[in-house]
Amino acid sequence: MTKWHISKEQYQTLLSYVGFGDFQKSKIYVFGIEEGLGGHDEESNIVARVEKFGSFDSNGNLTSALSPPNREQGYWEPNAQSGGQKIRDYIYKRDRTLLTGKPAKGAFNEIIARMCLELEQPKESKDYWFRLMNDDKDIARKIKDRIQTLFQSSTDDLLHTALTDWKPLPRRDMKKWPIEYQPTSTQFGLDSKLYERAFSLKYEQEFCDDNTNYTEDVEKRLAILRNLLNSTNSPIMMCLGEIPTKRRVLGKIFPEAEFRTFQSTVHPTHSSLKAEIQLEARTLNIFLLPFPLRTSKEWGRRDDINESAGSFMLRYYQELTQEYFKPIITTMNEFISKS
Repeated sequence: MTKWHISKEQYQTLLSYVGFGDFQKSKIYVFGIEEGLGGHDEESNIVARVEKFGSFDSNGNLTSALSPPNREQGYWEPNAQSGGQKIRDYIYKRDRTLLTGKPAKGAFNEIIARMCLELEQPKESKDYWFRLMNDDKDIARKIKDRIQTLFQSSTDDLLHTALTDWKPLPRRDMKKWPIEYQPTSTQFGLDSKLYERAFSLKYEQEFCDDNTNYTEDVEKRLAILRNLLNSTNSPIMMCLGEIPTKRRVLGKIFPEAEFRTFQSTVHPTHSSLKAEIQLEARTLNIFLLPFPLRTSKEWGRRDDINESAGSFMLRYYQELTQEYFKPIITTMNEFISKS
């Protein structure tokens, strides 16, 4: 059996893949750096993204794209859960191995679910959705259930979210370069150092080799994401972690962006930044936020040493949701109801 290796055509298509969710309806657009593999291999992830991801009409034409039925200008998978199933379907077809999906989890998904629940179902007790998981098992279950409905279309009365990662190639480990992506004497591949330097946006020089022009690839992806953000309706972009890197990327997408700190009563010395971008039909509010991991140094900078880092972190995200996100979403909803 021939071992799978990424092709130039697959890589070029992935430059146009923008992520999971209902990009047309999303109110919170989440921006990350690089996708993982969901516990599967590189081949199944790449082939599914290139050939199966997206929604299609009765004639098999792609509809979830900026210029349907073409992928070139940007396309997406409307449902993160369905995307995972498409990967598993490919594995079954290839290996005859039947896999079942595992519930999504992790600090990243948890804080987004908490914030969505606060915006969808505010409670009289202001900290209701921001209590430690171990303190209330019923709330913990509701948060875990909401995680499973992130980044997808829904007929339920849910706040829609969408997720894009900056780098086009998914990896199991950001510190390791898969052999399936490496160039050989007879196969297309990507030089890890050139790829990383180009997508870091730290350098002014051009990066290219016989396989691809990495600098042109970066410019193509920047243009697609700029067009995507101009063509969709999300009033909020949320970035969790890696603030300097994301500030650099978003500064390239929106050169006019002026990132500034903002007031927080809970965490006056926070590292978060905010920018407002005036697009054609709306204001995009970009929030660069610390990663919601309790062991992060960010949450060690608290005045009350008797308060746990986890409680402090959740109080900060509670304040952020109620004082900043909620007014933006409310204003957008009022505008939609009047139009």
